[in-house]
Amino acid sequence: MMVLAYASDLATGHSRDFALKSCVLAMRIAELAGVSEQVRRNAYHQSMLRYVGCNADTDLLSGLFGDEIALRQDLVGLDMGNPCGTGQGLRAGLQAVLL
Repeated sequence: MMVLAYASDLATGHSRDFALKSCVLAMRIAELAGVSEQVRRNAYHQSMLRYVGCNADTDLLSGLFGDEIALRQDLVGLDMGNPCGTGQGLRAGLQAVLL
């Protein structure tokens, strides 16, 4: 499972231990919350496999924007629940890649 997480981290421009850090954090939160063993297992798997498949559109992004990893890094901090902030962030990220 770690191989899939590691490959996804690299393909999406995250640090090579991004999934592992997410997993450690999820396990610590689950421990502090005192949740059941099944919930802990679910949190483990979700955190390790969160981005598996997220690089399926890499060829499309690289064709449109060139360096899709730089684009992903510029867009990673966007709050998709905030339309105004998302629009501004998308514009900034796209300008950084296209210019």
